[in-house]
Amino acid sequence: MQYNKIFSLSPTLFLEIVRIRAGLTNCVLPQQLYESKFQIDLSNLVSAFLNGLVDAEKLERRISEVENRIKEELKSNEIREILNELDIDILPFCVVVNRILSSKHLPIFPEVQYYVYEMSKENKVRRGLKKTRKLEMKILRGENSLKNRMRIIKIEGGLLGYPKCCVDEFLRLKKKAILSGNFTPEKNIIVELLDIEVYNKLPKIFSNLSFEDFFYSLFTSNFYPCSIECKKAIKIGKMCEDYLEKYPEYKKAYRCRLFFNIFYQLVTGYKSYLLLKNANTEHSEYSKKVVNHFNSLKPDVEEILSAAKNVITDVEFGNEFIKKCMINL
Repeated sequence: MQYNKIFSLSPTLFLEIVRIRAGLTNCVLPQQLYESKFQIDLSNLVSAFLNGLVDAEKLERRISEVENRIKEELKSNEIREILNELDIDILPFCVVVNRILSSKHLPIFPEVQYYVYEMSKENKVRRGLKKTRKLEMKILRGENSLKNRMRIIKIEGGLLGYPKCCVDEFLRLKKKAILSGNFTPEKNIIVELLDIEVYNKLPKIFSNLSFEDFFYSLFTSNFYPCSIECKKAIKIGKMCEDYLEKYPEYKKAYRCRLFFNIFYQLVTGYKSYLLLKNANTEHSEYSKKVVNHFNSLKPDVEEILSAAKNVITDVEFGNEFIKKCMINL
């Protein structure tokens, strides 16, 4: 069965495409899906643009050429071949402007992303990405950077099937953070988790993977719900689990992934704590909360967070976490 093949290669990828199979989105954006030899070409192109060697129009044409080379490269890719049997395909898409960084300065960060999409929805996905490409080119020409960055995020949130309330709140907080260094959406989730002292609940939760509804709001990585209590986000998370009812082993894997997503946020908060605890600058409310909470960690919990801090963003670490979690339960 194709599910077994995909899961054995990458549990995190499999659990991403569940949202497609459950009819919750037309596409997903898994992290670190593939490493192309043409990534360096994209970086060199952007460098040439920044140094005035090519204009925006030529950059756009050359980016399309890089994407076409990567498509050719993917034709013999094992994961893509298996996905095709499920009527799912991979679309490489080069981005230049980072969507996550909250810097006032234009965050130029060339990256090849891989949209995994339902084949019957290809045209819709391509139309959405074409819009984001046009907006990126406007930004690079100096046309209203902030407004167009927000438009890109809104389009991508819609493409990925995220709840409108979550996309709108992400935009609101992201805009405030860019303009005044305020609270970011990422920090907001960490604070909510600290407020309910979720780190004290993790050992018990891990022993039987029985947890509260808010876990379902973090159904994928790099998604920040408007609140961990968001009913629409929780509904998506639960519908993924409902789809897996007929696949008990994968249902267990999905719960392990939800647990990992919470763990990911806590490790991210812990990494902030390490930077903030000895900082000489005046502490913000976020800083005070993070420092106070992590100062009171039990030594065994801090040991776990510390061990994970350098590998938490590695997808292979997430894959191994899920596999070992399933074995130990």
